[in-house]
Amino acid sequence: MPLCAIEPLIPHRAPFRFVDAAVHVDATGGDFVITLSPDDERLTSGYLAPLLLVEALTQSAAAWHGTRQQTEETGVLAQIERARLYGAARGGERVLLHVERERVLGNLARFVGSARRGDETLADAVFTVRRGDAAMGTP
Repeated sequence: MPLCAIEPLIPHRAPFRFVDAAVHVDATGGDFVITLSPDDERLTSGYLAPLLLVEALTQSAAAWHGTRQQTEETGVLAQIERARLYGAARGGERVLLHVERERVLGNLARFVGSARRGDETLADAVFTVRRGDAAMGTP
């Protein structure tokens, strides 16, 4: 899949959208990017807080799901099983976000993901998403 816009795939909007484009998507996961300009409003003292990279990974999973669905199905983050934060992204950098769907159980999908700057891992996480409208209790 060529580089494609994320906006049609997830409901997040600026400044809380942390995924800019899809680079590659296949049956089990994909690669996405966030590009930070030096004057990006999401930066604090020139850096993106590492915890926000975990949010970017969960948004990547949502975007992956959006590329695979023909409906406007919703989902919510149900659990972060593990998140490790190693470093912050800086303004002017491009961060590669990789997510893989590890398994599905009913409306739950477990993902593993990593945020990388070149060969350096900035964050990784294991998290579960519940598909369906959790607020309304429907699948």
